[in-house]
Amino acid sequence: MKIILSIKDIACAGLMTASLLACGGCKEKAKNPNVGTGEQGGQTPAKLESIRQAGYPVTLTELQAWYVEPPAGQNGAAAYQQAFDALAPNSSGKPTFLKDNPKALQLLHAAATGKKCRYPVNLNDGAVALLPHLAKVKTSAQLLKQAAIAQADGGRLDLAAQSITDGWLLARTLEDEPTLISQYLRIAAEMATHIALGEVLSRKAPSEAQLAALKDALGESDGMAGITRAVAGERAMGIGLFELTPEKLAKFLAMTDKPPKDFSAEAYRKSPAYEADLGFYLDRLEELLAATALPFPNSLEAASRSSEKASQAKSKGLQISAIMLPSLFSALERFGEAAAQKRATRAGLAVERYRLAHQNALPDTLDQLVPQFLAAVPADPFDGNPLRYRKESPAGYVIYSIAKNKIDDGGKSKEGAPDSSYDVGLTVRR
Repeated sequence: MKIILSIKDIACAGLMTASLLACGGCKEKAKNPNVGTGEQGGQTPAKLESIRQAGYPVTLTELQAWYVEPPAGQNGAAAYQQAFDALAPNSSGKPTFLKDNPKALQLLHAAATGKKCRYPVNLNDGAVALLPHLAKVKTSAQLLKQAAIAQADGGRLDLAAQSITDGWLLARTLEDEPTLISQYLRIAAEMATHIALGEVLSRKAPSEAQLAALKDALGESDGMAGITRAVAGERAMGIGLFELTPEKLAKFLAMTDKPPKDFSAEAYRKSPAYEADLGFYLDRLEELLAATALPFPNSLEAASRSSEKASQAKSKGLQISAIMLPSLFSALERFGEAAAQKRATRAGLAVERYRLAHQNALPDTLDQLVPQFLAAVPADPFDGNPLRYRKESPAGYVIYSIAKNKIDDGGKSKEGAPDSSYDVGLTVRR
């Protein structure tokens, strides 16, 4: 199954659309000293070479090579592909979804070896690269989620814990894929697995050994390497957009939500504004890439400052940057929420271990988990304060981040919440 996106969807996802319009000349143009001088007066070629020297791709050919194939026999993607192929067609969302997919579930468990994965994606095709595995990863994550809940309902906490572990391993197969849409689907698969864990913990406490195994499977990483790779990959595809012929550039701009009026793509390509546009785009992407290397919440603050600069593109008459940049700067917020969810889940596993060690009593604060069950209370990525924790009942609790609106909404989940009035975390009801 192929993921089909409209131009609007692609822009919202952060995917660049240069290759969508069959750009054929970007590989050579990126090396051409006559390509865009940017705002720095002739410094764009040096900027492109600086990107290469930093180890990042500039062209689609370089991007394809950058998504490295694991050594022979060590690519776990083929095993997952077998599981994807076994999924019953059009079964997702049906009441019989789990019942209809026993073979796919068995193969998903078998594929979860922790090997590096490189799916057969041809990034030379840029934004029209076929990404059929993304929809299958999302469906498979939902299958493992339902399996974990059903196994917990049946009293098989060992199997439920294994399904949760395998859900995290499945999501991790997208970690190295250098596009934002791939990273967004990785986050979606992780979120499905975190929800499954909350449902399992709401039914019955796993054993100490099972909780320790889940802690190890979750790991300590927030997964920020994924967004760094995605931003670098999107930059390579975005550079190609500037190399469209005037005809293809005009076609691209005409397909956007708000195409510029009385716009001549041919005149734009010859004007100083075009050169300034490319330089502006490269500067903002460099700032965003640098922001991804910072810890939270510093990364969000740096991205916000750069986003304010990016918002000036339209008033400066920078047509391409004005269209392509806004969707990119929301990526860090989404990754911040993913990091918050991981931190809350990590803390939740520590709460459950505390509960086992204290005759089913919950801690009054997360500080009581340190240092035996947590090295430190996890910080909220959005304000740097400790994650919020509240006992909901003698046996239930919620651990949460204030999320992107930076308002404490009392631990309210995203489901059914209007706009951004929600928090992100783990809720256990027992």
